Amino acid sequence: MKNKPKIYLIGTGTGSRDLLTDEARKAILECRCIIGSERLLANIGDLITGKPRMALIRTEDIFHFITTGGDPVLGVLFSGDAGFYSGAGPLIPLLRQERYSFTVISGVSSLSYFAGRLGRPWENVRTVSLHGRRLSITGHVLYNRETFFLTDNEMNPAAICTILDRDGLGGLAVSVGERLSYDDERITSGSARELANKTFDPLSVLLVENPNPLSLSAGNYGISDDLFIRAGVPMTKEAVRAVSVSKLMVENNSTVWDIGAGTGSVSCEIALRVRYGRVYAVEKDPEALALLEKNKQQFGLHNIEIVSGAAPGALQALPKPDQVFIGGAGREFEAIIRIILEKNPRVRLVITAVTLETLGRMTALLRDRQFYGVEIVQVSAARAEQTGSCHLMKGYNPVYIFSGSAGEQETPDAGGKRNEAAAGRGRLDAR
Repeated sequence: MKNKPKIYLIGTGTGSRDLLTDEARKAILECRCIIGSERLLANIGDLITGKPRMALIRTEDIFHFITTGGDPVLGVLFSGDAGFYSGAGPLIPLLRQERYSFTVISGVSSLSYFAGRLGRPWENVRTVSLHGRRLSITGHVLYNRETFFLTDNEMNPAAICTILDRDGLGGLAVSVGERLSYDDERITSGSARELANKTFDPLSVLLVENPNPLSLSAGNYGISDDLFIRAGVPMTKEAVRAVSVSKLMVENNSTVWDIGAGTGSVSCEIALRVRYGRVYAVEKDPEALALLEKNKQQFGLHNIEIVSGAAPGALQALPKPDQVFIGGAGREFEAIIRIILEKNPRVRLVITAVTLETLGRMTALLRDRQFYGVEIVQVSAARAEQTGSCHLMKGYNPVYIFSGSAGEQETPDAGGKRNEAAAGRGRLDAR
């Protein structure tokens, strides 16, 4: 059996040869074969003269070459720092799994370099990579004083600034760095609104400053009912919202649908928790849509996207949801559930109902669909209202809250296989 090679994962800095560290240079000279992109290989051409080189980018291709090659010492080049949104990230678990010996050599990251050029510290900056990823731009900026973006062809600096301007943040200060460390390096500063109409190199970096970020304490459960603008549109009450939103189990970057959003009270509660995600508030009533927009604006929740139209038709163009709240589905309930499961067969679902007829339909539907971890909670709330010199409790209609997850519950047993008995607990099914 042949010996496994010694491997260096080398961060080469932002591009200029001047930023290549002595440690990286020594490792490159020691390597018998070098792997990297065409650009990175060209940058160090004089250091690898006469050595075999492989122009590879995809993790699978690099790993395959490592496992099939015969070189005793291999070097894999990465731009910037090998630990900062680098291709080394997905490669390292594969190397560990196969027990390869490797050394990670740090390089100068685009963030540290750019912060140096701007003359500012960067330890508290929120970092976001948009390379092949679509995240909530506004959500990150709203909750952080400084947000650093790695951009790509589609989500380039101008596109990011356009989104910020669209969501009411066009006055924020933005700095864009292009071709960092090269002779034609350019740094441009201005407001998001000003930079939205300029052209930049797509592979740039961008720093947004928000002097008044939203406080994380705003995410406490239970916005007071009195804070919402509601007019004559029905609204999910505070106690029901608190239980419903907690049952959704959303995360910071969740994509959530709120179907039958009404005034947007549930959408607003959710949006405070998915700071880096997005909430799609689906509503067909014109009066409710106007109130939705007003409540969205008064809480500054630009990670809510209002979808005008009736479900299920309005759901077709929406992105895959991680969680869905249904506060109003009407006669199209079955069709709505079908589309949700087509979009995400493992979705987390919370449904509210106020009638016994709806209770029966939902219970039967969840049984047929074999959701697991199903809970049914009844919430009965009352609120004190002043009558003359006294306060009387005014009761609200009891509300049934369903929650559950679709798909098969993953419960491995001692042998690593799925435990069918354990997976069935907590599920409403037909057996």
